[in-house]
Amino acid sequence: MSEKPWCSIDQQIQRFRDRGLTLDSHEANDLRAFLLNQNYYRLTGYSRLFLDNFTQAERFREGVSLGQIIEVYEADALIRRIAFEGVEIVELALRQRIAHILGQSLNPQNAYLNPVSYLPIEDASPEHGQDIDKWQVIRERQRNNRNDVLVSMNEVLASRRTLPLDHYRDAGNPVPIWVIIEELTLGDLSKLVSTWVNHRQISLVAKSFKFESRKQLEMAVGNISFLRNIVAHHGRLWNRCLNRSVALPEWVIREKRRYTDPKSPAALLLLLAAWVDQIEGKKEYSAYLLKKLYESSEYANGIHNPRL
Repeated sequence: MSEKPWCSIDQQIQRFRDRGLTLDSHEANDLRAFLLNQNYYRLTGYSRLFLDNFTQAERFREGVSLGQIIEVYEADALIRRIAFEGVEIVELALRQRIAHILGQSLNPQNAYLNPVSYLPIEDASPEHGQDIDKWQVIRERQRNNRNDVLVSMNEVLASRRTLPLDHYRDAGNPVPIWVIIEELTLGDLSKLVSTWVNHRQISLVAKSFKFESRKQLEMAVGNISFLRNIVAHHGRLWNRCLNRSVALPEWVIREKRRYTDPKSPAALLLLLAAWVDQIEGKKEYSAYLLKKLYESSEYANGIHNPRL
């Protein structure tokens, strides 16, 4: 397998020209300035959506301009920044409600370190008529998620230094859940929600956010965790196909402006917008996010009808 050679900025610009993108001297200078600060492959993740699908060669469709490519790239960057702000609001509220509801009856305070506080229940049996193979797959996933959460918690307790953690450790007291919950990643929170053995407590968390069930909350937290990973690492939302459906309870669907495929980035952003509005008790966030999303029809179409 041959290695790809290093390419200068001018060679990268030539690649765009070789694929049929017309660039005058001004546009070439704009692209040069852009590529000095943005990775070539980050941009081609967007430009490939402007290629002609009816030819074997990688050629841009006739009439495509650099401006069109940069427009959707910058629109995506803006939506990511707005989404990141929204994820922060949801994440902080989620941490607080989980800690408050679970901590209310946790005894001892560090019972979250006990594997029996999580699914699967080791001596459980499948229900009558339940598919055994599917049941075992679910239990294995629960076991893996539980182990991941416990490893993260123990690592925090063993090595992380923060004022709240030190306050309890120095006094020789167990660290309560409302302290350690602030040290977990959103991914860990998602796994905790999906494996916490006390169904009633997680259902209360779900109800506090007006989700219809624990399962719907689990799905939504996983969705927001996935979205956070994309926006925090400057990933592409535009034209990104999702492998899993997004939780769309009735109070989320009310916010939609057009049909929204549950496996589209539009569904992720709709869930986020409605969730933030619910937490804040006003519609300023969704109004701003959706306004920016629909400013460009090209961008909005790629968010609603992803192709990659």
